[in-house]
Amino acid sequence: MCGIVGYIGNSQAYPILINGLKRLEYRGYDSAGISILNSTTKTFKCKGKVNDLEAHINGESVTGSIGIGHTRWATHGEPNDINAHPHTSQKGHFILIHNGIIENYSGLRSELQKKGYKFKSQTDTEVLVNLIEHIYLTAKVSSEVAVQLALHKVVGAYGLVIICVDEPDQLIAARKGKKAVNKQDFLDAVDRIIGGLEKKNKIVTPAEKRAVAFHEAGHATVSWMLEHAAPLVKVTIVPRGRSLGAAWYLPEERLIVHPEQMLDEMCAALGGRAAEKVIFDKISTGALSDLEKVTKQARAMVTIYGLSEKVGNLTYYDSSGQSEYGFTKPYSEKTAELIDNEVKKAVHKSVEKFESLGWEIEEAIIKGVDPSRAFSAIWLVTFGYDRLRRYP
Repeated sequence: MCGIVGYIGNSQAYPILINGLKRLEYRGYDSAGISILNSTTKTFKCKGKVNDLEAHINGESVTGSIGIGHTRWATHGEPNDINAHPHTSQKGHFILIHNGIIENYSGLRSELQKKGYKFKSQTDTEVLVNLIEHIYLTAKVSSEVAVQLALHKVVGAYGLVIICVDEPDQLIAARKGKKAVNKQDFLDAVDRIIGGLEKKNKIVTPAEKRAVAFHEAGHATVSWMLEHAAPLVKVTIVPRGRSLGAAWYLPEERLIVHPEQMLDEMCAALGGRAAEKVIFDKISTGALSDLEKVTKQARAMVTIYGLSEKVGNLTYYDSSGQSEYGFTKPYSEKTAELIDNEVKKAVHKSVEKFESLGWEIEEAIIKGVDPSRAFSAIWLVTFGYDRLRRYP
C-alpha cells in the first residue's frame, strides 16, 4: 500500500519528506520518490527503498519549502524508476502522487493520446496528472477546480496530493468520497499511524468496554494532574492493533531528564491499573504494556543513568554495542539483588505518588467516564470536573 507525505511551510522540505517516508515504510513498497518546488521543480525517484532514494539524491541540491513524497506498491506498471512517483504532467504545470487504482485509466489514456499527450510510464497516475493539466489549460480554471473536474471523470479509489507549479503557495489534496480533505482526515491518519487500523469487527463486551474506559480515564486523569507528565492529546477505547484502548501523549523534547520527570511518567503509566483498583477493587491483565514500560524505565534509572543512591554513580550500559561480557552479567549476584530491589523501589515511588493524589483522583475518574454511554473516545473537556486541573 502506498505512502503519501506532503509539506509546505518555512522549513526545508527535504528532511521532513524523507523522515515521513521512513515512518511509512511499514506499509510495504517497491519504489520511492520526492518532488521539491523552489524556483524550479526537482524530482528524484527510484526503484528500491527510501535509503536507496537518499543515496540517489546524495550531492544534489534539494532546497525548497514545499514538496511531496511517495512510496509506491506497484499496481499498474512494474516497479522501476520511470513508474515510481511523483509524476509530472507533460507541460510541467502539475506534479502528483497517488494512492489507489483508477479503474478507467485505459480509456482516459486513449482520450488524452488523441489530444497529443504522450506517456512515459505505464501508470494510471500519469494519466490522472495529465488529465488535470488538460482541463486546467483548456477550461482555463484554477488548479483546484481542475482537480475537481478531473476527478468527476475518474472511476476508482484514490487519495492524492498535488503541486501546481503556477500556484506554489498551496498543496491540493483529494480523497475518494470526500468533498474536501479537512482536519479530521489528518487526525484519522495520525490515529492509524500511531495505533494501527481500527478493528471494527473486534467483539468487545460491555463489561470489557467499561473496564477499558476506566483504565484509559485513569491514565488521562493522573497525567493531567502531574507536573512533569507529557501533555495528553487523546484517549480512546476504539480497538486498534493489539490494544483495546490507548492514551496518546505529545512528549516534550527533553535533552536532559531528571528523576522526578521519569517518576511522573511512570506514575501516569500506572494510572490505568490504579484506576481499575480504585473503581472495581480488582486488577486485570490489561496493563501489560504499561508494566513493561514502567519496569524498563525503572531499570534504566538504576542500571543506565546512575540515578540510584545505593547502586551509586555507575552505569552498566555499553554505548559501543560491543559487550565484553558475553552471556555474563557485569556485576555480582549481590549487586543484581540490589538492582532488583532498587527497581522495585522506583516503581513503588511512582505508585505512592498516585496514592498521594487521594480521593480527588477517584472522583475525577468517576466523573470522567459515563459507562452507560456508548462512546469511542474520551476528551478531557468531557470530564466536567472543576477541581481537575493541569499542574500546577
